Amino acid sequence: MTAACAGLLALALALAAPAQAAPGAATREAQARAHSRPRIAVISIELAQQPTLMRAAAARRADTLAIDLYGLGGGQLPGIGEADLSAYDLVVVEGVGPRLAHYRARLDAAARRTRVLVVNGDEWVSGNVPASAVPQALAYWRNGTVENYTRLLDYLGARLLGMPGLAEPPVEYPERAFYHPAHAGPFPDVEAYLAWARQRLPGADARPRVGIVFYRSLALGDNAAVIDALVNETESQGGLPVPLWRSDSHDSLRHLRGADGKPAVDALILCASQIDYAAHRAGVEEARALGVAVLGCTTDYTRDAAQWRADPGGFAPDRSGQLALSEANGIIEPMMVGARRVRADGAVLHEPLAEQVSWRVARALAWTRLHRLPNAEKRLVISYHSEAADQADVGGDPDSYLDAQASLAALLRRLRGDGYDVGALPLPDADALAQRMARDGANVSAGLWGAPGHAGEADAQYRRAQAELARRLAAGDAVAIPEAQYLAWYRELPQALREAVEARWGPPPGRIMVHAGQDGQRSIVIPALRFGKVVVAPHPVWGYLQDAGALASTGALPPHHQYVAFYLWMTRGHHADAYVPLFTQLSLMPGKQQGPARDDWVGRLIGDLPHIQPTPLQANGGIGNKRRANALTLGFMPPLALASLPPDLAALRDKLDATAQSTDDSARQAVRGLAARHARALDLDAARAPWPQLEAALRRYLAEVEAAPMPVGGHVLGQPPDADVSARMVHAMLAGDMAEPPPLETVRAVIAGDARHAPADVAERIQDYAARVAAAPREADAVLDALDGRYIEPGPMADAVRNPDALRAFPLSLRALR
Repeated sequence: MTAACAGLLALALALAAPAQAAPGAATREAQARAHSRPRIAVISIELAQQPTLMRAAAARRADTLAIDLYGLGGGQLPGIGEADLSAYDLVVVEGVGPRLAHYRARLDAAARRTRVLVVNGDEWVSGNVPASAVPQALAYWRNGTVENYTRLLDYLGARLLGMPGLAEPPVEYPERAFYHPAHAGPFPDVEAYLAWARQRLPGADARPRVGIVFYRSLALGDNAAVIDALVNETESQGGLPVPLWRSDSHDSLRHLRGADGKPAVDALILCASQIDYAAHRAGVEEARALGVAVLGCTTDYTRDAAQWRADPGGFAPDRSGQLALSEANGIIEPMMVGARRVRADGAVLHEPLAEQVSWRVARALAWTRLHRLPNAEKRLVISYHSEAADQADVGGDPDSYLDAQASLAALLRRLRGDGYDVGALPLPDADALAQRMARDGANVSAGLWGAPGHAGEADAQYRRAQAELARRLAAGDAVAIPEAQYLAWYRELPQALREAVEARWGPPPGRIMVHAGQDGQRSIVIPALRFGKVVVAPHPVWGYLQDAGALASTGALPPHHQYVAFYLWMTRGHHADAYVPLFTQLSLMPGKQQGPARDDWVGRLIGDLPHIQPTPLQANGGIGNKRRANALTLGFMPPLALASLPPDLAALRDKLDATAQSTDDSARQAVRGLAARHARALDLDAARAPWPQLEAALRRYLAEVEAAPMPVGGHVLGQPPDADVSARMVHAMLAGDMAEPPPLETVRAVIAGDARHAPADVAERIQDYAARVAAAPREADAVLDALDGRYIEPGPMADAVRNPDALRAFPLSLRALR
């Protein structure tokens, strides 16, 4: 290279030097451009669960807008935390969800310094941009796709931020339409969908119909894998899916009724936690008009499939509140059917949990069977309490205050009246049934296996148990499940469950309720009183009183072999269509805390069998049975009355009253002596406490005891209490919500029609409460309605003294507990 050339090259490099610095300059230019771009914050609890579409739209407009997406904590977006909302040129808030109320002050503060637009609801927060300024914003938002979100950003930029250009109008989709993954577009109504389905599926009209209601955003956002799985699984199991999308929750179930007003489905899977988020009562009315069971279905938005399967909580604790809302809507059987999946590109999608989808569909089809099957063909199992495995402990769980024998006798009569096959023989009354249950229908104990002094199979109690089981089998009052049959069923259980059983109870068939024949063949025995297609049977014992190892164990106790056999026999031996336990402790089996898994013990034991359980109102809604055992719980109210003082406290009261008339210290010492046994309740030393303090504490204690409600006898399902107990119950209810309730005699007189001695408003309340107490026959109506696969309207829980509305009159003669 010549010197001249070298000089020219040096000059060229020097001239080029600024160009080589361009990356730094470009960075500064990009930063400057970013600061010059209008800034938009989008806050949405819904987008936080599924931000993929809005993220894609924001990326499309990254050159002209600086867009940040926020949730409210949880989900896939950061919470607004310490974000300075006033630094944005526009804050867009989706007005959905009560959690927004916690951020009202921050949004109000931002609205004083910048633009705040609230879309899709204004119940919880408000902005300063009127809807009239952006009349099409809601149409863009509700028809959420990448294209519509992109156009929304253009629209807001042009309307509110002074950006040039015009936005394309929103691409609008039907608010409600019928959907199928095998069809290119939606159907406008159920008739059009069913006409297409008849061409596609042979025998479509004969198939049981399962409605599937879900949000339109899933289909528009190409995120309907869970819905598609439900649809396809319903078809593969022999049903006809009727999938309906909705853009919002208002007035959606009406579309599942045909032109004649009758339901076009036999059961409904609702992929949401509420029927109508904005108007709870309207949603309940919609479900009541539809008249079929509404079953839960949801996706875990925060965990992937492996995380959900491994998590022992299920819905708990973060989504327990969601279950409470569902229960208040009359939605039953909470079930997770999907989980989160994050693609390599960061897109968040819903992934079906295959075993859960299959189980959700199978249980839905079981409810359709109840809805379609004639009563005479339905096969039922009704279980009762027999925990101590002797004749004295048969009937109702003591803390339910249910007269199980009388309730069973009454229920059998109601079933016969409604056309169920309960046999041709006369049905027993309560006394005859009680004798038969004690003699032939109790569980049988062979003693406490493993305890000191128990000689195993040589023990006298074991020999007596064998003789009793043999007698029952010979008389036809028990079912024998041969060991080989049980093993065939048992081996279908997941290995982990079988290992848990055998670790606690030994190899099958175990030792509880096992009969060894003279030929050495063993059978598991289930006591069973047969009434046509209805079997009345004791629920299996828990096992603590039959096995010393179980009694000493800690943690959840897995079911023993006879327990497993009972539940498997119901579906595989008796081929039951529904299970109606007056007692069960199924909800206490190991497994997820809320929302069972198909391969948990609850899932494997209850299987696809509809579980309909009368539950005392004072049991706080039977939450465990609803959330852990897929039970539809139906409330009943044991009669209550104000407790009179027991003899020892009555004597103490009399002694206390006597001290007011005497200056003799011996009277006070007598009171101190009687009060000593109640020192714990009084929370003081009766012997040493100053007299004024002791007297005041005793007066409070005695008043509390005397005013406390107590059960009066056992309740009979569908039967109101007699006149005396009804009056005492009304009196207790009045004492629960009045500072000075009228005397019991006044209550009795008003109920009898004589209101002369009661103020008008008090008399009206007495008559109202008496009418509610007299409405007990509706309890039996609710059982029969549930057995028809109908929707059961939810009602308040808690006992009638704490909450008289628990006995309010529900439409359609239904009273249910959620």
